[in-house]
Amino acid sequence: MGVSFRVDPIDRMTRTLLSGLDEQRQAMAAEFARDEIARAEAVNKAATGGEVKYTVSVDGRVGAPLESVNTNGGSIIAEFNLGTDVLRWIADTLKARSPSRSGRYIAAQVMFADGRETSPYGRVPPADEYVFLDTAPYSPKIEMGKTKAGRSFTLSASNERVYDRTAKEARSKFKDIADIAYSFRQLAGHHAKAYRRAKAYADHAGRGRAGRGAGSVVGAPAIVVKMKGL
Repeated sequence: MGVSFRVDPIDRMTRTLLSGLDEQRQAMAAEFARDEIARAEAVNKAATGGEVKYTVSVDGRVGAPLESVNTNGGSIIAEFNLGTDVLRWIADTLKARSPSRSGRYIAAQVMFADGRETSPYGRVPPADEYVFLDTAPYSPKIEMGKTKAGRSFTLSASNERVYDRTAKEARSKFKDIADIAYSFRQLAGHHAKAYRRAKAYADHAGRGRAGRGAGSVVGAPAIVVKMKGL
């Protein structure tokens, strides 16, 4: 996945290592890099709740010894693949909180990377914006939680405001990794068509007529994710 954080300590090292043999400078640079990487590991583990995979490149060579760095313009870069952890946590949490009586609400959950539908469980492409949507025609009601009469739209309070609650928790949990917002987004393509057909059918079945909003703007609850450090 193209979303990552980088640890590049050599620029700082070369400002302080003004003398000494090249081998000594390399050893000091390697030690400093290990400390910085360990610090980044700790921060990332605290943010995600688990180990975060990363790769280390020395002067562009993946897996090369840290001590082999060129201290005259070289670099040690550690890239932590954090984006997948964030997106999968959101996807898992949405499913865990979703009404599951029929399975339709969970089946209607989709994710987009810069407008292109993709899965958070496969190879996620790099993108400026990731958006989770639920395309079920009743998903806005679940976000409202209660009817005007005070009755719940769901059988359990744990299934109310699924996207709203998940966005708030994700924003707090991953605040150092991503900007996460709760929103409503317009559906497009086959998702919008399916939404309109399902809503029109539900309106017809419930009131004996087709829904009047079939051609109107369609809005679905959404979680918008923009990774930091890109």
